[in-house]
Amino acid sequence: MAQPGPILIFDNGAYTIKAGISGVDEEPRLFPNSVARSRIDRRLFVSNDIDNCRDLSGAAFRRPFERGMLVSWDAEKMIWDHIFSSSEMDIKPPETSILVTEPYFNLPNIAETYDQMVFEEWEFSSYYRCTPASLIPYGGLFSNEADIPPECMIVVDVGYSFTHIIPIRGADVLWDHVKRIDVGGKLLTNHLKHLISFRQWNMLDQTYVVNSVREACSYVSMDWRGDLEKCKRSPRANSIVQEYVLPDFSAKSLSRTGYIRSGPNAVAHPEGAEEADGATKARPSAGDEEEQVLWMENERFAGNELLFHPSDIGESERAA
Repeated sequence: MAQPGPILIFDNGAYTIKAGISGVDEEPRLFPNSVARSRIDRRLFVSNDIDNCRDLSGAAFRRPFERGMLVSWDAEKMIWDHIFSSSEMDIKPPETSILVTEPYFNLPNIAETYDQMVFEEWEFSSYYRCTPASLIPYGGLFSNEADIPPECMIVVDVGYSFTHIIPIRGADVLWDHVKRIDVGGKLLTNHLKHLISFRQWNMLDQTYVVNSVREACSYVSMDWRGDLEKCKRSPRANSIVQEYVLPDFSAKSLSRTGYIRSGPNAVAHPEGAEEADGATKARPSAGDEEEQVLWMENERFAGNELLFHPSDIGESERAA
């Protein structure tokens, strides 16, 4: 009897693709679901090739997803081909089965295109397509010591364009009761861009960098009024404030997306701080005039409140 081939788990998120081989990869590999064209390098970067871009400030990004739906298979095909290539995951589709996640409330014609691309373009041996939440009952996320999942659960899935609240009973998603609000990572990043641009530096064209700032600094406050009062009482001298050094995209830059120099979660050695020969670059002093510093205070938690109070920016949905 022929041995079954490997199974590729492929979470096709609008911002990040999470992929791994079942039973082999303990943690998924992460790939940006985007292509970027650099004005400086004058070349196209596909998915994680963006790590080789010298100047992210001059990169124009294109994403296959718009408002939560996959609308550009031309771009998506380039990204999947790159991930399947021998330089990345080395996937041989005819010998591999694939499990792919799709958006909630996916349109029938888009779902049909998924099927056509998987079988006709890449020729996978077998294939299963489902929403992310429908896999929750089969994992160990909510299991107890007896490895028995709860009878009912609520999943809050915060995505790139939307947030979905999904009730699950047994192993079934109750689709009639799934709720969606138009707040996701993209809106939170755009909101933070406007806050920073209004208060400190003009970063309206620096989406990639601001998204890295949000992922590094933001949190959901358990005492919103208390944290806000703390920031008002002692600006730049409290337990919340972080000093975030922005990248200058020069050869001397310690990080491609910036780093937290002081405050909670400060890093001693920023990513990219070592030279190719292993020597550590000299770290600039706090008073270096060439450095551009963001002071992240109430910006760390104010934007995330949009998940609970979308009406703060005019959205009518309520996450209740």
